[in-house]
Amino acid sequence: MSLESLERTAQQFEALPRDGRIGALIALADRLNALSPSPSETWPVRDIRQDLECQDTVGLYARNDGERVILAAEVGQEVTTLTRALTALFVEHLSGETRAHILNLDAGIVPRVVGDALMRQRSNGAYYTLRRLKEAVEQLEVSSAPVTV
Repeated sequence: MSLESLERTAQQFEALPRDGRIGALIALADRLNALSPSPSETWPVRDIRQDLECQDTVGLYARNDGERVILAAEVGQEVTTLTRALTALFVEHLSGETRAHILNLDAGIVPRVVGDALMRQRSNGAYYTLRRLKEAVEQLEVSSAPVTV
């Protein structure tokens, strides 16, 4: 997908009432399994860990494809729906973008998708995925050999 499609998705979320937004986040979370890394592919960056902000393991994968960055993710069973949804959103829309576009993505996109009510309850977790994704992409630039965190 693209940054333009991410912007359109953010606009769609902004237009939803709270209950509709929650339903859309659940639908996004359900798409995460399709974004798992293929075992047959080489992933120079494999950032798999459980941070304090998260209830279970989150694995982010990155590799170069020419000027573009390809992303994948997998999460443990106990990861919250919000983290699953945002992980799916960012992997789906940012995979295939340039490193610069990913690193320069404004974190303001997160509250636009999540909404004020959920941001008040889960503000740390809401930014977690984007921060981790940017860290993985930063590692990719300097990494020529596989890196496992």
